[in-house]
Parts: sequence; structure tokens; C-alpha cells
Amino acid sequence: YSERILVASALGTTETVTVGAAGAAGADTGGDGGTGGTSSLGALISATGGAGGTGKSTALVAASDMQVSRGGAGGVGSTGNINVAGAPGDYGVFLGSTTTTDQMSGNGGSSALGGGGRQVSGGAAGNAGGAYGGGGGGASANSATNRLGGAGAVGVVIVEEFRSV
Repeated sequence: YSERILVASALGTTETVTVGAAGAAGADTGGDGGTGGTSSLGALISATGGAGGTGKSTALVAASDMQVSRGGAGGVGSTGNINVAGAPGDYGVFLGSTTTTDQMSGNGGSSALGGGGRQVSGGAAGNAGGAYGGGGGGASANSATNRLGGAGAVGVVIVEEFRSV
């Protein structure tokens, strides 16, 4: 999140507004989630998208296994009067044995304007991120089926104009 107060003379005749794309969902083979795009108003102000979380598949490394995967880092505002980093996603936990596996996914990271996708368990796809910059939640796989992680939410650019009378 980034916020900046500008005087009208700092703006060009036109300014390019870029709304950051949503981070792609993690692949159902344990792929990491996608990093969200950067939102900006020309070169005047910008905020990066958050990083995708680490993916895991149902494949076990050992007969009895416990793994922990990290959530993605939050996006960071820059060049603003106020710059706020998003919260990182929570860790997910993977438990397994020779006959079964189960996972508790991590929550998606949140932004100043939107929460991350909620965690899931018991073999479910991840939940999509909340409004404006929330990260997608991780998926939970069972012993037979991998699942897709949740997609992150798109960014936003808000422009407010004030005029003296």
C-alpha cells in the first residue's frame, strides 16, 4: 500500500495508471503461487504485489514425514508519503505416513485493503484472495489428489482530487 499527496503541477498532461494483475494460483503439482503485479500511477507512486507462497505436492520425502512451507512475502509500497508492507502469508503444514497424507494450508497474505484467502484442510483447493491485493490461500492435498492454490486478488489505484475554492 502506498499513499501520496501531490500538487497538480507534479502531474503530467496524462499519467499512466497500471493496476497490478492478480497472482496466479499455485499449480496442482505443488507449484508456488504467482507474485501479484505492481500497481502504479506513472512514475509518481507504486506498490508491488505480494510473492506467491511455497507449493508442496502429495509426494512424501520419507515414509513418515512432516514438512512446513512458507507463505509469500507481502507487497511493499514505495515513493509515497505513507508506505505500508502487506502481511506475509501463514505457514502451511504437511503431515504424512506410508499410507496417508494430509495438509493444513497457509492463509494468503493480506494487504492494507484486503485479506488473504483462508486456509483449508482435508483435500481442498485454496481460497482466492480478498479485495485489492489479498494473497490466495494455499491448497490442502490428501494422499491421492493434488489441489490448486487460490489466486491472489488484483491491485487497485485510487486517485482523489481536491480543489481549493
